[in-house]
Amino acid sequence: RFAYLTSCGILLLILLSSVTFCLETMHDFEDVPERIFIFFIIECICIAAFTAEYVLKLLCAPRTVEFLVSPLNLVDLISILPFYLEQAVSSGGLSGTRIFRTVRLVRVFRVLKLGGRFGKIQVVANSMAESMDMLAMMMFLLTLTVIVFSALIFFAERGVFYEDSNLYSRKTDITCDASALAGTVLLLEDGKTLVAGCERTESPFKSIPDSFWWVMVTLMTVGYGDEVPVTSEGKLVACVAMLASVLLLALPISVIGTEFTQQWLEYKKHSGVEGPKRKLAPKFLELKDQLKGHLQMLDETLRKMRNTQTEIDDRLMRARSMVHQKVKEQQ
Repeated sequence: RFAYLTSCGILLLILLSSVTFCLETMHDFEDVPERIFIFFIIECICIAAFTAEYVLKLLCAPRTVEFLVSPLNLVDLISILPFYLEQAVSSGGLSGTRIFRTVRLVRVFRVLKLGGRFGKIQVVANSMAESMDMLAMMMFLLTLTVIVFSALIFFAERGVFYEDSNLYSRKTDITCDASALAGTVLLLEDGKTLVAGCERTESPFKSIPDSFWWVMVTLMTVGYGDEVPVTSEGKLVACVAMLASVLLLALPISVIGTEFTQQWLEYKKHSGVEGPKRKLAPKFLELKDQLKGHLQMLDETLRKMRNTQTEIDDRLMRARSMVHQKVKEQQ
């Protein structure tokens, strides 16, 4: 019970420290000395608790090296070190410790190790690890698709090169001030020169690497709308890219989903007994597996004994038949 209360207390401190970190970034709290001091006191209390927890676990660990390189323990260490580094740098009169305050948010991930949630998260990690070959194939296909559609949209939406502006621009890539927008036309009589107050902007698809962003957003079915095709050819490329994204994502995701289902069923099988859903200790699980193996061996032995008994009965029946036949012949 004490261990459970300690875990709950650490969890509350993690949540409190994370909320404090978020509130520190609000403008209403930046220039108020009293609130800044309160946040600092809360941070000191949380860091003291995190430090005491880490040191006690380090002293009680049977294998120090394995403890230090454990991923969860590394997260614990990363969550407390930036605070001390920030204090050391601040005391030295140096600025630029914002990055340390950002790194301190890593302690939020320590929530993963509290309670029984870590087992479920481990199922996700195992599923991703088992599906690594499919993920690699998906990344290869994604890279190939991005390059192909970036090249297509580049040639379709690059626009025309204007020597006076030294850029590629489309007909819609024009920005005007208020005075120019008050008029009815944007081009002069030659059809190429813009009126005063307007200027051409560079096409977002001016190169294949610049087109990567639009292709990735389209393939992932996000569609921010910050870059859109305006020509008929560009819209055709966009339609084909949308259709390709369905095939690109559907097949790998189905394989990963199947692997997750298998891992989840395996986790539920070993997580505990049915009914009250109580979790079993590892020794009981090992004993359960051993008993299951013994029962299988016992079933196999009984099956062989039944087969042997049947064979003996058959031989006895044949022997009796032979004896009766000889008796009849002698009579």
